[in-house]
Amino acid sequence: MRMISRQKGITIWGLLVVAALVVFFSMLTIKLFPAYIEYFAVKTSLENLAKQPGVGAMEKNDIKNAIQRRFDIEDVKQVDLNKHLFVDKKPGATAVRIAYEVRIPLFYNISVILNFEHSVQVGAR
Repeated sequence: MRMISRQKGITIWGLLVVAALVVFFSMLTIKLFPAYIEYFAVKTSLENLAKQPGVGAMEKNDIKNAIQRRFDIEDVKQVDLNKHLFVDKKPGATAVRIAYEVRIPLFYNISVILNFEHSVQVGAR
C-alpha cells in the first residue's frame, strides 16, 4: 500500500477554530443588526423632518413631538428625545442633532457599545 506524503484536508482542531470563528461573527452580526436598523430609521426620520416645510420656525418641543410621532411609526425604542435630542437655533438655520449610544451584551460580562449621531440643517426661522 502506498503512503500519502502530504496532508489533505483540515484537522479537527482547524475545523473547530473555523467553526468557532463562524459562530462568533454570526452571533455578533445577529446581535448588532437591530441597532443599525434602528439607527437608519432615526436617520431617515431626521432627513424627512428636514424636508418638511416650516420646521425652522418650530420650537424645540414641536420638533421633539414631530420626531416622536415618526419614531412611534418606525418603532424606535433606544432614543430618548429628552436626553438625546439637541436643537441649535441660529439666525438663518436650525441644526437638529440626535446623539445616543447603545450597549449590547454579547456574553458573560462582555458588551459592545455603539455610538450613533446624526444631524440635519433645517430651514430658516
